[in-house]
Amino acid sequence: MKKSELIRRIFCGLLTLILVVVPVSASETEIDLSITQGSRTLDGKIPLLDTAEELNEANAALLYDIQTDSIIFGKNMDEPQNPAGIVKIMTALLVAEKCSMDEKVTIRQDVLDLLSSGSRSLDFQDGEIIPMVDLMYCILVEAANEAAVIAAVHACGTEEAFVEEMNRQARALGMTGSHFTNPDGYHDPEHYMCPRDVALVGS
Repeated sequence: MKKSELIRRIFCGLLTLILVVVPVSASETEIDLSITQGSRTLDGKIPLLDTAEELNEANAALLYDIQTDSIIFGKNMDEPQNPAGIVKIMTALLVAEKCSMDEKVTIRQDVLDLLSSGSRSLDFQDGEIIPMVDLMYCILVEAANEAAVIAAVHACGTEEAFVEEMNRQARALGMTGSHFTNPDGYHDPEHYMCPRDVALVGS
């Protein structure tokens, strides 16, 4: 199984868990016209379902069927949003392209110092050696900011170089509503993704 396929399966499993655990309310009386004539595929050409229910408590949303390449529900799908931790999916995919999961990563204090103490959740120590596959679990399961930054620096030499690669990859994938300034999702006004681009990364 390809590394990128494994990451996508983990991503889909985490999203499924979130959807099961977190209830979402919908209203039949409020109409969202961001998708005209019902739901469509990602390319916007094929209407599939005649529904336009709007989620009451979400700024933007997209429910996407990866098997049929179809959007079941969308609200403000192309409106940039603060992606928070979901940006780690992009980080993990890029790390998987550039690194072997068998690689050993040495934790460096100068990399840990790139994060504020409040954004760190794991007790990594300077000089500690960790397999890349374990860092990937920390990124995708623990959503650990320091793991994302450590992996990014290991993959590209600096955090800035990795962010450049993230934006290059976004353009290559056709992600027109996204721009990245860091690999961990820490809030920044210039750091955003739209729901449609999240679907592109996960598909």
